[in-house]
Amino acid sequence: MNEELISIVVPVYNVEDYLGEALDSLINQTYKNIEVIIVDDGSTDDSGEIADTYAKKNSNFRVYHFPNQGVAKARNFGLKVSNGKYLFFLDPDDVAGEQLFEIANANMSKNDTDLFLMNFKFINEDGKVQRKNRDVSVNLDSIASSEQLMREFVLDNVGSFIWQFVIKKSILINNGFFHEFENMKYYEDVVWLPKTIQLANSISVSNRYLYSYRQREGSSVHTATMQSIEDRQNGIKQLNELILRDYPSLVKYLEKWNLVTSIHLYAMCIQLKRQNEKSRIILRRAKKEISTNKNFRYLTSSDKMKYLFIKSGLFRTISKINRIKRLILK
Repeated sequence: MNEELISIVVPVYNVEDYLGEALDSLINQTYKNIEVIIVDDGSTDDSGEIADTYAKKNSNFRVYHFPNQGVAKARNFGLKVSNGKYLFFLDPDDVAGEQLFEIANANMSKNDTDLFLMNFKFINEDGKVQRKNRDVSVNLDSIASSEQLMREFVLDNVGSFIWQFVIKKSILINNGFFHEFENMKYYEDVVWLPKTIQLANSISVSNRYLYSYRQREGSSVHTATMQSIEDRQNGIKQLNELILRDYPSLVKYLEKWNLVTSIHLYAMCIQLKRQNEKSRIILRRAKKEISTNKNFRYLTSSDKMKYLFIKSGLFRTISKINRIKRLILK
């Protein structure tokens, strides 16, 4: 087995409570031929200082400090300065399993694949496991094609998480950087990831759970803003255009994906603290898609519950009750 250098890019913004655990998970890797590139994206807490401390103690860590520009630009910068054959993007509040890069390198080197796809666990703010994702290996061979993986992506069996993949850097470098996503502050994964999948000739698929995804209320993913809603809507539009243009055999699966994303978009609009005409238009369109889409039976149990609350008109009330509960329990 070739022990190829793996570059790990960590975009950081105001995660002082979790950054140490994330970086410790990299130090504790069983695979040691890694470089860690930390991009401090204008943090206003102690995240930058924490990153500097780790870099002083670990020769394979490098830190770059910039004014806040957004995670897409931070990731692209890390990609540019990386030296590894393989690339991985770690979210700074998550935790990498200690064998992640050993297993990824073994699979990608042996099979000469462009991507490595793994399973992950959801953890709470305290790091306790809540649940596991749906096993990505159920409908995929151990070595899959890009079209097979794209099918699973559109069917929502594989999430739009960039950190679910280790990537052969050459497929990104040879095809140019994805600068068009740098203006998206949120949900850039939704369009970045399908384009990356499209570039891959083959993908190693593992049933191992090698990553922990932290669920925290204050994170950008769980906080709705008009910007995040518009970025989410843009991501949905671009994915639809890509499938319609390049994967005609997968068009029949788009309705399911559009139902799932419309439920998410509707929930985001309801969470918005101040409604405006633009958000109300998006809300109405999402509700129309939900009302006319016939793919209810394919939803997860959680999305089925949201779907029924939306259809019955109870979603807003339930959301308010849940927000009050969270405030009381704090």
